[in-house]
Formats: sequence, structure tokens, C-alpha cells
Amino acid sequence: MIIKACKVKKYRKSVFLALDKDIFLKMVKVTVKSLIDISINFLIIGPYNYDNEAIILRKEAKMFKKCQMCGKRVFSLIGRTATCPQCGNELSYGESPKKEKTGGEVRFPQRRNQSHEDSLKRQKQETYEFGIIGSSHMIGSWSNILLKRPLDVPFYTALKNRACILIYFSAQNIPRGSIIGEVINSGRPLALQVKTFLGGSYPIARCNFIFPDNPMDRLILESPLDICEGDFQDFCNAIFADEHIDIIMTHEDLTVSNTLYSIACRAPNLSSILRRELTLAINALKPTATKADFNASVRIMESVFPSGSSGVDPAKCVELTVIGEAQHKCVEY
Repeated sequence: MIIKACKVKKYRKSVFLALDKDIFLKMVKVTVKSLIDISINFLIIGPYNYDNEAIILRKEAKMFKKCQMCGKRVFSLIGRTATCPQCGNELSYGESPKKEKTGGEVRFPQRRNQSHEDSLKRQKQETYEFGIIGSSHMIGSWSNILLKRPLDVPFYTALKNRACILIYFSAQNIPRGSIIGEVINSGRPLALQVKTFLGGSYPIARCNFIFPDNPMDRLILESPLDICEGDFQDFCNAIFADEHIDIIMTHEDLTVSNTLYSIACRAPNLSSILRRELTLAINALKPTATKADFNASVRIMESVFPSGSSGVDPAKCVELTVIGEAQHKCVEY
């Protein structure tokens, strides 16, 4: 049986796919339906005539791409944007670098895990390969992620090149969920301090998120972040591209009503601060460092800074000024 792409253009030297079905499915592990929107520029095995025109082989076609992130070699149809099925990163020709380039001189170490957006890319690719014709569109709520997060531990990630911070407040730190709305409407700026901790064997990006529920005693939430984590790398790359942050917040009191507060904030000068602190961390990271080393360094950091407010210098914090609603009020991909 022959698989045929349906949109072959009627001109001389059009390139067409003509493969034995069973062999092809074993090779690239896709379904027949995923080939419906293919037009040109694919490998030809065996002759096929279209309006008595011979179909030719594009000898210069390169059918394999290599993932820049994990190094996996993937069979990829020429002329289509493709993502790695293993890590979700965009595929390209050539060799895979050991480090991923970001803004300026910063080069992140290889990712230890997938980011939230990497997972979305992979899910979208799998949805397409399993038979949906054309493009796929995914829509979800941030609450699906927030409610699985530990209380009072900000989650730093990004979506479509927009930095995002997700926070699930506890009743212990904020008595009422409505206080979130009161703070937003008050015009009091939120703030963020990013400082590299080098007191252990593993460099840590210590992020302190400041929420001004009480102007005289602001809530400060500490996050020890790993520069090898995909979500934090996505967050930093988004800041390098655009110094704005979507902040998505909810509270224990608001879980029944599924209420989310989503705002967009301007973060001036955060890019240069991140670049400086990340450079320190990356230069200090040993090639043999492990997750266990990171955890040990977190314990040392917590002994040096016993509370979230310890070591926070207001003069070095970046003010996050609310400028409107979040660009991504929901997860749309």
C-alpha cells in the first residue's frame, strides 16, 4: 500500500512521498493522517508519476536532525518545523552544543529536566503525530499547576517568551484571599531580589519575591533555584527578551471558587541583574555537580539565611510595577 501526500503541487520536479506503508510507519512512528497536510520536499523511494511527470529525488535533503538540548537524533520531514520527542526542544541541523546560548554572554548549562513549556511542546507534537490533521491548539488553566504547588513557594517559569511567576498563598501568611486584590488595587509595587549564593558546593540563584500585604512588614517568599532547571532557564531567557512578568496568584480560601489574580508587571533592569548573577553561578558550577550537591547547598543557604527576609537589601530589589492584566491569563499553546 502506498501513502500519498494530498497537496502535491502541479509543476515539474515536484517532490512526493511514496513509501510502503508498513515500512514507513516503522521508520518514523507516525500515523497516515499526520501526512495529510504535507506538500513537497520529502524523500522518494521508488518512481511515481503525476500527470506523466517523473518525480525526482532531492539528493540534498537531510532527513535527520539533532536536538540542540539533549542530543537525540530524530528523523524529521524536510520543510517542517519539528521538536524533539524526548525534551520538546526545537530541532536543527548540525551538532548539539553542550550549552544553550542566551542573551548577552550568558550560556546556561545543559538542562536537567523539561520546563513547563517543553512539556507543552512535546504534548502538542504528540497530539499532531497521533492523527490530528493540521495544527493543534491547547488551552488550560494556571490553577491546574498552582494547586499542585507547595504553599508560599513561587514558581518561576515562562510561556511563549513571557516570564511568569505563579504563587499559591497560604492562610498562615495572608489571612484572606481578598488581600491579594487589595494589594493589586493599592498601587503598591511588588519586588524581586535575585542574588547568587556561593556558600556551598553548588551555586544557587536565591530569588526573594516581595509581596506588600503590609507596607511595614512585607511578605518575602524565598526560592532557591537551580540554574540547570528548565523552568528557571525559560524564565531568565524571557526576561532577557522582555523585562515584563506575568504574575498569577491564588489563595487557600479561593480554591473552591477557582479564583485567580493575574497581573502584568514591568521589571526594569532585571535583565542586567540576572545576567550578572547567572554569570557568577555558571562560572562556579562544577561539571560533576549533582542534584544532591544542590540540595546540600540549599541546606547551607538556609542556615546562613534563616528566614526569607534575611539578606534582602531593598536598594537591590527590582520593583515590579503593575501595568495591567497578565498577557497569559490562561495556558494557551
